[in-house]
Amino acid sequence: MLIYKALKFVLFLCFLFISVLFQAQEICTNAIDDDGDGFIDLNDSDCECVENENLIPNGDFEQYEELPSGPEQIHLATNWINPTNSYDIHFARASYHHWDAFTQIPAYPYPSGKGVVSTQSKLTSLANGGDQTYVDFYKDFFGINLDQALTPGNTYIFSFFIYRLNQNDNVDWPQLDIGLYGKNGNLRNFDLDYARYPDFHEGWSELTRVPFYPKHEWQKLSMEFTVEEDISAIIIGLASGIPYTYYETFGTKILAYDNVSIQQKSEDFILEASGAACSENLRLSAVSLGDFIPTSYQWYQDGVAMVGQTQASLNITDDMPEAYYSVRAMSSTGCRNSQAFPYILSDIEFKYKMEVNDQAGSVRLYDIWNQSDYTYSIDNINYQAQPVFNNVDVGEGVIYVKNHLNCIVKEVPYAIFKIYNVITPNNDGMNDTWYIGGLQHYPDTKVSIYDQLGVQRYTHTIPENSSEFAWDGTNKGRPLASGEYWYLIEVNDGRTIRGSLTIKRN
Repeated sequence: MLIYKALKFVLFLCFLFISVLFQAQEICTNAIDDDGDGFIDLNDSDCECVENENLIPNGDFEQYEELPSGPEQIHLATNWINPTNSYDIHFARASYHHWDAFTQIPAYPYPSGKGVVSTQSKLTSLANGGDQTYVDFYKDFFGINLDQALTPGNTYIFSFFIYRLNQNDNVDWPQLDIGLYGKNGNLRNFDLDYARYPDFHEGWSELTRVPFYPKHEWQKLSMEFTVEEDISAIIIGLASGIPYTYYETFGTKILAYDNVSIQQKSEDFILEASGAACSENLRLSAVSLGDFIPTSYQWYQDGVAMVGQTQASLNITDDMPEAYYSVRAMSSTGCRNSQAFPYILSDIEFKYKMEVNDQAGSVRLYDIWNQSDYTYSIDNINYQAQPVFNNVDVGEGVIYVKNHLNCIVKEVPYAIFKIYNVITPNNDGMNDTWYIGGLQHYPDTKVSIYDQLGVQRYTHTIPENSSEFAWDGTNKGRPLASGEYWYLIEVNDGRTIRGSLTIKRN
Protein backbone atom coordinates (compact mmCIF):
# COMPACT_ATOMS: atom_id res chain seq x y z
CA MET A 1 0.00 0.00 0.00
CA LEU A 2 2.87 2.35 0.84
CA ILE A 3 4.60 1.52 -2.47
CA TYR A 4 1.34 2.22 -4.31
CA LYS A 5 0.99 5.64 -2.66
CA ALA A 6 4.62 6.48 -3.44
CA LEU A 7 4.16 5.46 -7.06
CA LYS A 8 0.99 7.51 -7.28
CA PHE A 9 2.83 10.55 -5.88
CA VAL A 10 5.67 10.11 -8.39
CA LEU A 11 3.19 9.85 -11.26
CA PHE A 12 1.53 13.04 -10.00
CA LEU A 13 4.87 14.87 -9.98
CA CYS A 14 5.59 13.60 -13.48
CA PHE A 15 2.22 14.86 -14.62
CA LEU A 16 2.95 18.30 -13.17
CA PHE A 17 6.38 18.35 -14.80
CA ILE A 18 5.00 17.37 -18.20
CA SER A 19 2.16 19.93 -17.87
CA VAL A 20 4.63 22.72 -17.18
CA LEU A 21 7.06 21.50 -19.85
CA PHE A 22 4.41 21.32 -22.55
CA GLN A 23 2.27 24.24 -21.46
CA ALA A 24 0.69 25.86 -24.48
CA GLN A 25 2.50 28.89 -25.86
CA GLU A 26 1.01 31.71 -27.91
CA ILE A 27 1.79 31.02 -31.58
CA CYS A 28 1.30 34.73 -32.53
CA THR A 29 0.21 34.19 -36.13
CA ASN A 30 -3.04 32.17 -36.04
CA ALA A 31 -5.64 34.50 -34.43
CA ILE A 32 -6.17 31.96 -31.62
CA ASP A 33 -5.66 32.29 -27.87
CA ASP A 34 -3.32 29.28 -27.76
CA ASP A 35 -2.34 29.52 -24.09
CA GLY A 36 -5.82 30.42 -22.81
CA ASP A 37 -4.79 33.57 -20.97
CA GLY A 38 -7.38 35.79 -22.66
CA PHE A 39 -4.91 37.60 -24.94
CA ILE A 40 -4.42 36.78 -28.62
CA ASP A 41 -1.27 37.19 -30.73
CA LEU A 42 0.38 40.61 -30.33
CA ASN A 43 -1.91 41.38 -27.39
CA ASP A 44 -0.10 38.62 -25.52
CA SER A 45 3.25 39.48 -23.94
CA ASP A 46 4.58 36.18 -25.36
CA CYS A 47 4.58 37.83 -28.80
CA GLU A 48 6.61 40.92 -28.04
CA CYS A 49 9.74 41.62 -30.06
CA VAL A 50 11.83 43.26 -27.37
CA GLU A 51 14.44 45.44 -29.04
CA ASN A 52 15.53 47.64 -26.14
CA GLU A 53 14.81 47.92 -22.44
CA ASN A 54 11.79 49.79 -21.14
CA LEU A 55 12.91 53.21 -19.97
CA ILE A 56 9.90 53.45 -17.64
CA PRO A 57 10.59 51.76 -14.29
CA ASN A 58 7.74 49.63 -12.96
CA GLY A 59 5.82 50.08 -16.21
CA ASP A 60 3.74 47.00 -15.41
CA PHE A 61 2.77 48.46 -11.98
CA GLU A 62 3.62 45.30 -10.12
CA GLN A 63 5.69 47.09 -7.45
CA TYR A 64 2.59 48.00 -5.54
CA GLU A 65 4.30 50.01 -2.81
CA GLU A 66 5.16 52.73 -5.34
CA LEU A 67 1.56 53.48 -6.21
CA PRO A 68 -0.56 55.51 -3.76
CA SER A 69 -4.26 54.66 -3.83
CA GLY A 70 -5.16 58.17 -2.70
CA PRO A 71 -3.69 61.41 -1.36
CA GLU A 72 -3.45 59.98 2.16
CA GLN A 73 -0.91 57.45 0.82
CA ILE A 74 1.19 59.88 -1.18
CA HIS A 75 4.18 59.17 1.07
CA LEU A 76 4.35 55.70 -0.53
CA ALA A 77 5.28 57.11 -3.92
CA THR A 78 8.94 56.77 -4.76
CA ASN A 79 8.78 56.86 -8.54
CA TRP A 80 5.21 56.94 -9.86
CA ILE A 81 3.95 59.93 -7.94
CA ASN A 82 1.35 62.61 -7.47
CA PRO A 83 2.42 66.25 -7.15
CA THR A 84 3.82 66.80 -3.66
CA ASN A 85 1.47 69.74 -3.14
CA SER A 86 -1.65 67.80 -4.12
CA TYR A 87 -4.36 66.87 -1.69
CA ASP A 88 -6.91 66.56 -4.49
CA ILE A 89 -6.36 63.62 -6.83
CA HIS A 90 -8.61 65.04 -9.55
CA PHE A 91 -5.77 65.89 -11.87
CA ALA A 92 -2.84 63.61 -11.13
CA ARG A 93 -3.73 60.28 -9.62
CA ALA A 94 -1.71 57.11 -9.79
CA SER A 95 -4.01 54.55 -8.17
CA TYR A 96 -3.02 50.93 -7.69
CA HIS A 97 -6.00 48.61 -7.90
CA HIS A 98 -5.87 44.95 -6.99
CA TRP A 99 -7.73 42.91 -9.59
CA ASP A 100 -10.53 41.89 -7.23
CA ALA A 101 -11.46 45.58 -6.86
CA PHE A 102 -12.90 45.27 -10.36
CA THR A 103 -15.27 42.39 -9.67
CA GLN A 104 -18.11 44.39 -11.22
CA ILE A 105 -16.06 45.42 -14.26
CA PRO A 106 -14.80 42.76 -16.69
CA ALA A 107 -11.24 44.10 -16.93
CA TYR A 108 -9.56 40.95 -15.66
CA PRO A 109 -7.34 39.23 -16.69
CA TYR A 110 -4.88 42.09 -16.92
CA PRO A 111 -2.16 42.12 -19.56
CA SER A 112 0.27 41.23 -16.77
CA GLY A 113 0.07 40.67 -13.05
CA LYS A 114 -2.42 42.36 -10.75
CA GLY A 115 -1.31 46.00 -10.85
CA VAL A 116 -2.88 48.71 -13.03
CA VAL A 117 -3.28 52.48 -12.91
CA SER A 118 -6.59 54.29 -13.43
CA THR A 119 -7.40 57.88 -14.34
CA GLN A 120 -10.62 59.77 -14.74
CA SER A 121 -11.88 62.85 -16.55
CA LYS A 122 -15.02 64.58 -15.41
CA LEU A 123 -17.10 67.57 -16.46
CA THR A 124 -17.45 70.11 -13.66
CA SER A 125 -19.26 73.05 -15.25
CA LEU A 126 -19.85 74.93 -18.46
CA ALA A 127 -17.62 77.91 -19.13
CA ASN A 128 -18.25 81.23 -20.86
CA GLY A 129 -21.67 81.79 -19.37
CA GLY A 130 -23.17 78.55 -20.62
CA ASP A 131 -21.45 78.55 -23.99
CA GLN A 132 -21.27 74.87 -24.95
CA THR A 133 -18.20 75.40 -27.11
CA TYR A 134 -15.83 75.02 -24.18
CA VAL A 135 -16.15 73.10 -20.95
CA ASP A 136 -14.48 73.23 -17.58
CA PHE A 137 -13.37 69.77 -16.58
CA TYR A 138 -10.60 68.07 -14.69
CA LYS A 139 -8.46 65.28 -16.02
CA ASP A 140 -6.28 62.79 -14.20
CA PHE A 141 -2.66 62.26 -15.18
CA PHE A 142 0.00 59.98 -13.81
CA GLY A 143 3.71 60.49 -14.12
CA ILE A 144 7.19 59.24 -13.35
CA ASN A 145 10.85 60.20 -13.32
CA LEU A 146 12.65 58.14 -15.96
CA ASP A 147 15.66 55.96 -15.18
CA GLN A 148 17.34 57.28 -18.32
CA ALA A 149 16.61 60.57 -20.04
CA LEU A 150 15.18 60.68 -23.55
CA THR A 151 17.61 62.49 -25.82
CA PRO A 152 17.36 64.31 -29.16
CA GLY A 153 18.43 62.39 -32.24
CA ASN A 154 16.69 59.16 -31.21
CA THR A 155 13.26 57.78 -32.08
CA TYR A 156 11.21 56.23 -29.27
CA ILE A 157 8.16 53.98 -29.18
CA PHE A 158 5.49 54.82 -26.61
CA SER A 159 3.15 51.85 -26.01
CA PHE A 160 0.60 50.83 -23.40
CA PHE A 161 -2.53 48.76 -22.76
CA ILE A 162 -5.71 50.70 -22.02
CA TYR A 163 -9.23 49.73 -20.92
CA ARG A 164 -12.44 51.74 -20.48
CA LEU A 165 -13.77 51.06 -16.98
CA ASN A 166 -17.12 52.85 -17.00
CA GLN A 167 -20.02 50.55 -16.16
CA ASN A 168 -23.59 50.68 -17.50
CA ASP A 169 -22.37 52.16 -20.76
CA ASN A 170 -22.84 49.92 -23.77
CA VAL A 171 -22.20 52.68 -26.29
CA ASP A 172 -18.73 53.09 -27.73
CA TRP A 173 -17.17 56.46 -27.00
CA PRO A 174 -16.00 58.63 -29.87
CA GLN A 175 -12.31 58.94 -30.65
CA LEU A 176 -10.17 60.44 -27.91
CA ASP A 177 -6.43 60.98 -27.54
CA ILE A 178 -3.96 59.86 -24.90
CA GLY A 179 -1.10 62.34 -24.53
CA LEU A 180 2.49 61.83 -23.46
CA TYR A 181 4.09 64.97 -22.02
CA GLY A 182 7.67 65.51 -20.92
CA LYS A 183 10.03 67.96 -19.27
CA ASN A 184 13.67 68.17 -18.31
CA GLY A 185 13.42 68.19 -14.56
CA ASN A 186 12.21 66.32 -11.51
CA LEU A 187 8.57 65.29 -11.34
CA ARG A 188 8.46 66.21 -7.67
CA ASN A 189 8.52 69.83 -8.78
CA PHE A 190 5.48 69.07 -10.93
CA ASP A 191 2.79 71.75 -10.52
CA LEU A 192 -0.24 71.03 -12.69
CA ASP A 193 -3.37 73.10 -12.30
CA TYR A 194 -6.51 70.99 -12.69
CA ALA A 195 -8.63 71.33 -15.82
CA ARG A 196 -5.55 72.32 -17.82
CA TYR A 197 -3.24 70.44 -20.14
CA PRO A 198 0.35 69.88 -19.03
CA ASP A 199 1.70 71.63 -22.10
CA PHE A 200 0.12 74.86 -20.88
CA HIS A 201 2.66 74.92 -18.07
CA GLU A 202 6.24 76.06 -18.17
CA GLY A 203 8.72 73.36 -19.02
CA TRP A 204 6.18 70.78 -20.21
CA SER A 205 5.80 69.88 -23.87
CA GLU A 206 3.65 67.36 -25.71
CA LEU A 207 5.83 64.52 -27.01
CA THR A 208 3.12 62.57 -28.81
CA ARG A 209 -0.51 61.55 -28.61
CA VAL A 210 -2.24 58.30 -29.51
CA PRO A 211 -5.79 58.33 -30.92
CA PHE A 212 -8.10 55.52 -29.79
CA TYR A 213 -11.69 54.40 -29.36
CA PRO A 214 -12.21 53.45 -25.69
CA LYS A 215 -13.89 50.04 -25.38
CA HIS A 216 -14.65 47.46 -22.72
CA GLU A 217 -11.59 45.47 -23.71
CA TRP A 218 -7.87 45.81 -23.33
CA GLN A 219 -6.26 47.48 -26.33
CA LYS A 220 -2.55 47.80 -26.99
CA LEU A 221 -1.68 51.14 -28.56
CA SER A 222 1.64 52.59 -29.67
CA MET A 223 3.12 55.65 -31.33
CA GLU A 224 6.60 56.71 -32.39
CA PHE A 225 8.01 60.09 -31.39
CA THR A 226 11.19 62.13 -31.11
CA VAL A 227 12.24 64.82 -28.63
CA GLU A 228 13.89 68.21 -29.11
CA GLU A 229 15.60 68.31 -25.70
CA ASP A 230 16.53 65.95 -22.89
CA ILE A 231 13.39 64.60 -21.15
CA SER A 232 13.78 63.19 -17.66
CA ALA A 233 10.16 63.20 -16.42
CA ILE A 234 6.89 62.29 -18.14
CA ILE A 235 3.17 62.39 -17.44
CA ILE A 236 0.40 60.51 -19.25
CA GLY A 237 -3.32 61.17 -19.54
CA LEU A 238 -6.24 62.26 -21.67
CA ALA A 239 -4.98 64.90 -24.09
CA SER A 240 -7.97 65.90 -26.18
CA GLY A 241 -10.22 68.82 -25.63
CA ILE A 242 -13.73 67.39 -25.32
CA PRO A 243 -17.01 68.93 -26.53
CA TYR A 244 -19.67 69.34 -23.87
CA THR A 245 -22.06 67.09 -25.78
CA TYR A 246 -19.68 64.13 -25.27
CA TYR A 247 -19.86 64.51 -21.51
CA GLU A 248 -23.62 64.92 -21.73
CA THR A 249 -23.77 61.54 -23.47
CA PHE A 250 -20.97 59.57 -21.86
CA GLY A 251 -20.37 61.21 -18.48
CA THR A 252 -17.20 60.72 -16.44
CA LYS A 253 -14.49 58.78 -18.24
CA ILE A 254 -12.41 56.29 -16.27
CA LEU A 255 -9.52 54.55 -17.99
CA ALA A 256 -7.16 51.82 -16.78
CA TYR A 257 -3.56 51.48 -17.99
CA ASP A 258 -1.09 48.62 -17.86
CA ASN A 259 2.33 47.74 -19.32
CA VAL A 260 3.31 51.31 -20.13
CA SER A 261 6.55 51.36 -22.07
CA ILE A 262 8.98 53.72 -23.77
CA GLN A 263 11.66 52.00 -25.82
CA GLN A 264 14.33 53.46 -28.03
CA LYS A 265 13.51 52.36 -31.55
CA SER A 266 15.96 50.38 -33.62
CA GLU A 267 15.97 52.31 -36.89
CA ASP A 268 15.92 49.29 -39.16
CA PHE A 269 12.21 48.61 -39.74
CA ILE A 270 9.30 51.01 -40.31
CA LEU A 271 5.70 51.02 -41.50
CA GLU A 272 4.91 53.49 -44.28
CA ALA A 273 1.47 54.64 -45.49
CA SER A 274 0.74 55.85 -49.02
CA GLY A 275 -2.42 56.87 -50.83
CA ALA A 276 -5.59 57.94 -49.03
CA ALA A 277 -8.55 56.19 -47.42
CA CYS A 278 -10.99 58.53 -49.17
CA SER A 279 -9.49 57.59 -52.54
CA GLU A 280 -9.70 53.87 -51.68
CA ASN A 281 -5.99 53.42 -52.37
CA LEU A 282 -4.58 53.48 -48.84
CA ARG A 283 -1.61 51.11 -48.72
CA LEU A 284 0.56 50.10 -45.78
CA SER A 285 4.05 48.84 -46.49
CA ALA A 286 6.75 47.24 -44.36
CA VAL A 287 10.08 48.88 -45.11
CA SER A 288 13.34 47.34 -43.93
CA LEU A 289 16.32 49.57 -43.30
CA GLY A 290 19.88 48.81 -42.38
CA ASP A 291 20.97 45.22 -41.81
CA PHE A 292 17.60 43.76 -40.81
CA ILE A 293 16.51 41.50 -43.73
CA PRO A 294 13.00 40.02 -43.27
CA THR A 295 12.23 36.56 -44.59
CA SER A 296 8.46 36.63 -43.87
CA TYR A 297 5.67 38.96 -42.76
CA GLN A 298 2.39 38.77 -40.84
CA TRP A 299 -0.23 41.52 -40.70
CA TYR A 300 -2.43 42.21 -37.68
CA GLN A 301 -5.75 43.91 -36.98
CA ASP A 302 -5.93 45.26 -33.43
CA GLY A 303 -3.08 42.91 -32.61
CA VAL A 304 -4.86 39.79 -33.92
CA ALA A 305 -3.30 38.02 -36.91
CA MET A 306 -4.99 38.49 -40.29
CA VAL A 307 -4.55 34.92 -41.43
CA GLY A 308 -3.28 34.78 -45.00
CA GLN A 309 -2.00 38.38 -45.06
CA THR A 310 1.71 37.60 -45.27
CA GLN A 311 3.01 40.00 -47.92
CA ALA A 312 5.23 43.03 -47.39
CA SER A 313 2.28 45.38 -48.00
CA LEU A 314 -1.42 45.55 -47.17
CA ASN A 315 -4.17 47.34 -49.08
CA ILE A 316 -6.77 48.93 -46.80
CA THR A 317 -10.13 48.61 -48.56
CA ASP A 318 -13.38 50.30 -47.63
CA ASP A 319 -14.91 47.02 -46.45
CA MET A 320 -12.23 46.58 -43.77
CA PRO A 321 -13.17 47.61 -40.22
CA GLU A 322 -11.75 50.58 -38.40
CA ALA A 323 -8.82 49.19 -36.45
CA TYR A 324 -5.12 49.50 -35.69
CA TYR A 325 -3.12 47.69 -38.39
CA SER A 326 0.46 46.56 -37.91
CA VAL A 327 2.94 44.11 -39.35
CA ARG A 328 5.52 41.75 -37.88
CA ALA A 329 8.65 40.98 -39.86
CA MET A 330 10.67 37.85 -39.13
CA SER A 331 14.28 37.22 -40.08
CA SER A 332 16.98 34.73 -39.23
CA THR A 333 18.16 37.06 -36.47
CA GLY A 334 14.84 37.87 -34.81
CA CYS A 335 11.63 39.80 -35.34
CA ARG A 336 10.28 43.34 -35.45
CA ASN A 337 6.77 44.54 -34.63
CA SER A 338 5.88 47.74 -36.45
CA GLN A 339 4.11 50.74 -35.05
CA ALA A 340 0.33 50.35 -35.29
CA PHE A 341 -1.35 52.48 -37.95
CA PRO A 342 -4.73 53.92 -36.82
CA TYR A 343 -7.25 53.33 -39.61
CA ILE A 344 -9.87 55.28 -37.68
CA LEU A 345 -12.33 57.62 -39.34
CA SER A 346 -12.76 60.19 -36.60
CA ASP A 347 -16.31 61.32 -35.97
CA ILE A 348 -15.10 64.48 -34.28
CA GLU A 349 -15.72 67.55 -36.40
CA PHE A 350 -12.69 69.70 -37.11
CA LYS A 351 -13.74 72.75 -35.11
CA TYR A 352 -11.56 75.79 -35.54
CA LYS A 353 -10.96 79.47 -35.01
CA MET A 354 -9.28 81.56 -37.68
CA GLU A 355 -7.00 84.55 -37.22
CA VAL A 356 -6.22 86.76 -40.21
CA ASN A 357 -3.77 89.66 -40.19
CA ASP A 358 -4.54 91.70 -43.30
CA GLN A 359 -1.60 94.06 -42.91
CA ALA A 360 0.92 91.25 -42.45
CA GLY A 361 -0.77 88.96 -44.96
CA SER A 362 -0.94 86.00 -42.58
CA VAL A 363 -3.61 83.39 -41.87
CA ARG A 364 -3.72 81.00 -38.91
CA LEU A 365 -6.14 78.28 -37.81
CA TYR A 366 -6.62 77.09 -34.23
CA ASP A 367 -7.86 73.52 -33.73
CA ILE A 368 -10.24 74.12 -30.83
CA TRP A 369 -10.58 70.52 -29.67
CA ASN A 370 -6.93 69.73 -30.35
CA GLN A 371 -7.98 66.22 -31.32
CA SER A 372 -5.54 64.69 -33.74
CA ASP A 373 -2.71 65.22 -36.16
CA TYR A 374 -3.74 67.28 -39.16
CA THR A 375 -1.80 68.77 -42.05
CA TYR A 376 -2.64 72.01 -43.81
CA SER A 377 -2.28 73.56 -47.26
CA ILE A 378 -3.44 76.63 -49.19
CA ASP A 379 -2.77 75.10 -52.61
CA ASN A 380 -3.88 71.48 -51.94
CA ILE A 381 -0.42 70.37 -53.07
CA ASN A 382 2.12 71.31 -50.42
CA TYR A 383 0.99 70.31 -46.94
CA GLN A 384 2.58 71.29 -43.62
CA ALA A 385 2.17 70.38 -39.97
CA GLN A 386 1.52 73.91 -38.70
CA PRO A 387 -1.69 75.80 -39.64
CA VAL A 388 0.16 79.10 -40.10
CA PHE A 389 0.63 80.76 -43.50
CA ASN A 390 2.63 83.94 -44.00
CA ASN A 391 3.06 86.23 -47.01
CA VAL A 392 -0.33 85.17 -48.36
CA ASP A 393 -1.47 86.98 -51.50
CA VAL A 394 -4.27 89.50 -51.27
CA GLY A 395 -7.59 87.98 -52.21
CA GLU A 396 -9.64 84.93 -51.38
CA GLY A 397 -8.44 81.40 -50.81
CA VAL A 398 -9.03 78.12 -49.02
CA ILE A 399 -7.08 76.31 -46.31
CA TYR A 400 -7.31 72.55 -46.89
CA VAL A 401 -7.18 70.36 -43.77
CA LYS A 402 -6.18 66.68 -44.06
CA ASN A 403 -6.35 64.00 -41.39
CA HIS A 404 -3.87 61.17 -40.78
CA LEU A 405 -5.61 59.12 -43.49
CA ASN A 406 -4.62 61.75 -46.05
CA CYS A 407 -8.23 62.80 -46.57
CA ILE A 408 -9.48 66.38 -46.69
CA VAL A 409 -11.82 66.85 -43.71
CA LYS A 410 -12.34 70.59 -43.99
CA GLU A 411 -12.01 73.39 -46.51
CA VAL A 412 -11.79 76.71 -44.68
CA PRO A 413 -12.32 79.82 -46.84
CA TYR A 414 -10.36 82.97 -46.01
CA ALA A 415 -9.76 86.40 -47.50
CA ILE A 416 -6.87 88.83 -47.21
CA PHE A 417 -8.38 92.27 -47.68
CA LYS A 418 -6.43 95.09 -49.34
CA ILE A 419 -7.83 98.24 -47.81
CA TYR A 420 -6.97 101.60 -49.36
CA ASN A 421 -6.80 104.68 -47.16
CA VAL A 422 -7.68 107.37 -49.70
CA ILE A 423 -10.68 107.89 -52.02
CA THR A 424 -11.25 110.78 -54.46
CA PRO A 425 -14.98 110.71 -55.34
CA ASN A 426 -14.79 113.35 -58.09
CA ASN A 427 -16.14 111.21 -60.95
CA ASP A 428 -12.85 111.10 -62.83
CA GLY A 429 -12.97 107.31 -62.95
CA MET A 430 -10.01 106.87 -60.57
CA ASN A 431 -10.43 105.98 -56.89
CA ASP A 432 -14.01 107.23 -56.94
CA THR A 433 -15.07 104.47 -54.52
CA TRP A 434 -13.66 102.76 -51.47
CA TYR A 435 -13.46 99.15 -52.65
CA ILE A 436 -12.76 96.08 -50.50
CA GLY A 437 -12.57 92.94 -52.65
CA GLY A 438 -13.95 89.69 -51.22
CA LEU A 439 -16.01 91.33 -48.48
CA GLN A 440 -19.22 90.24 -50.24
CA HIS A 441 -18.46 86.64 -49.17
CA TYR A 442 -18.75 87.58 -45.47
CA PRO A 443 -22.46 88.30 -44.87
CA ASP A 444 -23.38 90.10 -41.66
CA THR A 445 -20.03 91.90 -41.71
CA LYS A 446 -20.52 95.47 -40.54
CA VAL A 447 -18.66 98.45 -42.04
CA SER A 448 -18.76 101.78 -40.16
CA ILE A 449 -17.19 105.21 -40.87
CA TYR A 450 -16.57 107.73 -38.07
CA ASP A 451 -15.41 111.33 -38.15
CA GLN A 452 -12.62 112.72 -35.99
CA LEU A 453 -15.06 113.39 -33.15
CA GLY A 454 -16.18 109.76 -33.10
CA VAL A 455 -19.58 110.43 -34.66
CA GLN A 456 -20.73 107.62 -36.92
CA ARG A 457 -21.20 108.98 -40.43
CA TYR A 458 -21.90 105.76 -42.35
CA THR A 459 -22.75 102.14 -41.60
CA HIS A 460 -23.53 99.17 -43.77
CA THR A 461 -24.07 95.46 -43.09
CA ILE A 462 -23.15 93.05 -45.87
CA PRO A 463 -26.29 91.10 -46.87
CA GLU A 464 -26.50 87.54 -48.16
CA ASN A 465 -25.72 87.16 -51.87
CA SER A 466 -24.22 90.64 -51.94
CA SER A 467 -22.38 92.22 -54.84
CA GLU A 468 -18.85 93.54 -54.34
CA PHE A 469 -18.57 96.18 -51.64
CA ALA A 470 -17.79 99.68 -52.88
CA TRP A 471 -18.60 102.94 -51.05
CA ASP A 472 -18.77 106.28 -52.84
CA GLY A 473 -18.21 108.52 -49.82
CA THR A 474 -21.87 109.36 -49.25
CA ASN A 475 -24.34 108.72 -46.47
CA LYS A 476 -27.98 108.33 -47.58
CA GLY A 477 -27.09 110.07 -50.83
CA ARG A 478 -25.38 113.05 -49.18
CA PRO A 479 -21.61 113.36 -49.75
CA LEU A 480 -19.32 113.46 -46.75
CA ALA A 481 -16.95 116.42 -46.64
CA SER A 482 -13.30 116.08 -47.50
CA GLY A 483 -11.21 115.22 -44.48
CA GLU A 484 -9.89 112.46 -42.23
CA TYR A 485 -12.16 109.63 -41.07
CA TRP A 486 -11.84 106.32 -39.24
CA TYR A 487 -13.21 103.00 -40.41
CA LEU A 488 -14.23 99.95 -38.39
CA ILE A 489 -14.86 96.63 -40.14
CA GLU A 490 -16.37 93.88 -37.96
CA VAL A 491 -15.96 90.75 -40.08
CA ASN A 492 -18.26 87.79 -39.39
CA ASP A 493 -15.24 85.51 -38.81
CA GLY A 494 -14.32 87.46 -35.66
CA ARG A 495 -11.85 89.91 -37.18
CA THR A 496 -12.01 93.57 -36.24
CA ILE A 497 -10.17 95.82 -38.67
CA ARG A 498 -9.55 99.50 -37.86
CA GLY A 499 -7.79 102.23 -39.79
CA SER A 500 -7.90 105.74 -41.18
CA LEU A 501 -9.50 106.90 -44.43
CA THR A 502 -9.03 110.20 -46.22
CA ILE A 503 -11.72 111.65 -48.50
CA LYS A 504 -10.47 114.13 -51.11
CA ARG A 505 -13.04 115.77 -53.36
CA ASN A 506 -10.88 118.35 -55.15
